[in-house]
Amino acid sequence: MIKREIFVLMIFIVLYSAQYVNSENIDTNALTSTSVTMCDPSNSNLIINSPGTYTLINNVLINASSSCFNINASNVVLDCQGFEIRGKGSGTGVRVLVPSISQPRSNIVVRNCIINNFSFGISFSGIFNSPITNSVIDNNLIMNIQHFYPSLPISIGLSLVNNLNVTRNRITKFIGDTTFHSGSAIEVCYADRLIMDSNVISDSMDGGFEFGQMNNSIINNNTVMNTEGPFGGILFYDRGSPLFCGSDMFNITVSNNNAINNSRGFDSVGSVKKNFLVINNNAIGNNLTGTGFNLLSIPNVTYINNTATNHGTGFVFGTNTTAINNTAINNTIGFNMDNLGLFSGNKAYLSSTGFLVDDDTNILEDNI
Repeated sequence: MIKREIFVLMIFIVLYSAQYVNSENIDTNALTSTSVTMCDPSNSNLIINSPGTYTLINNVLINASSSCFNINASNVVLDCQGFEIRGKGSGTGVRVLVPSISQPRSNIVVRNCIINNFSFGISFSGIFNSPITNSVIDNNLIMNIQHFYPSLPISIGLSLVNNLNVTRNRITKFIGDTTFHSGSAIEVCYADRLIMDSNVISDSMDGGFEFGQMNNSIINNNTVMNTEGPFGGILFYDRGSPLFCGSDMFNITVSNNNAINNSRGFDSVGSVKKNFLVINNNAIGNNLTGTGFNLLSIPNVTYINNTATNHGTGFVFGTNTTAINNTAINNTIGFNMDNLGLFSGNKAYLSSTGFLVDDDTNILEDNI
């Protein structure tokens, strides 16, 4: 007896398991093992309409410029088991949509997929008053995501999500728009209780992580390296309007992340953000350009035990910042400070200017 929990999307093996194959349409409402065709927008063969666990046993090749897997139900696990979903340079590899307030989506897991050559890798898109909740994106490899302005290329795009874990994903060869710099490898817009943990972004021609309106969330143990966009590795971005990702952002922990060889390591644009804890992060630049930590627009930030190396400026601090035991190494300016709170135990080595202080009301204690 084949149970719903182990429902399998099967692909007939024509020559050997590494090849892409054609077969018949599938009925994902059926409870029998059946075959998966190539992704084809002319039919609904890869729309998942029922709860259950769906497991790939072979690679899937898209047959047109469209999305491949469309998850149209709650309580769904899509486990690719390391097999590849390959597109033709547009469309979305795996997409989850909320069609209306009366049809919420929750408890969705996408894991162990290789997603190659789309405009969007994985997209979770809720709607106002009906976000996607209690879901997981884990251990996927996403590569060769590409598109150009005015479309936005995104490897993992999250909009209106609550209580979502994004963990252990790897993104490489992200090909954004190098003229307008319009895309980011991972983009989050309207999120609450997000955990972004142990993801790796490398070799992006545009941005790394971009976070819009987001609250009560943790960004931990991620690595972003070799990005080419102007905002660099990890960006907290206010688009200036609730219609375009909003501006409010509070109660965010940024911990144990590494930003390596980006124009800026940790950056912010806009002003309506507060109550950030930034602890144990590393920003390593090159050629003494850019900024390691530039959260100037965020008030009420606490920096503890962070390190900035080889930038034009190691740290740029905004209003009412608390900075304890941070280290700037080999930057042109170690710390650029204005209207701080407590500033204690920080160290600037091998910098032309160690501490640039613009306001004499700062509390400076035991800095080197």
